[in-house]
Amino acid sequence: MRRSASFGDILIGVIEKYEDELVTLDPEYIEGGDDNLAERKREALSSGDLETALLLTRDRRVKEVLMTIQSDLDRIAKGEISHRSASDTIRNLESRIAQLEGSRTASIGVRRSADKVLKAMREMEQELEKMPSFRGDVEDNYYADLAESWYMLSMKVEEEIKHIVGAY
Repeated sequence: MRRSASFGDILIGVIEKYEDELVTLDPEYIEGGDDNLAERKREALSSGDLETALLLTRDRRVKEVLMTIQSDLDRIAKGEISHRSASDTIRNLESRIAQLEGSRTASIGVRRSADKVLKAMREMEQELEKMPSFRGDVEDNYYADLAESWYMLSMKVEEEIKHIVGAY
């Protein structure tokens, strides 16, 4: 005998169907966040309170996704569509696996690229420091400004690269 799915199971299935799209448009609906609005978004969606979820955004694209979720839930309730077919389950699992594998690969690639950029910056700085005008051995405001700009740029690039690598 086949057990009927609970509303929670059906809701999770429908949300998973649109999860990637929501994460791209407004990740707070899936992941929540540190502020009250982010948590209200996540809670409204995960509890199935789509009316509240709709009120918590001004983004038309997010509203369209939320209305599509509501439409799917309504159609499931009316028996017009199955809450999840085997092919949907397989497709969702394949998509998840590809996403996880892709993020791991991207992370390695981002770290390698960051190391290359930082290495190139160090090499360039070593070459610049070989030049008397860059070291300040020659009194010239142009080269002094250039050296200062370089050091500011290299510090900012290093800081930003560390920030980016930390995100991936």
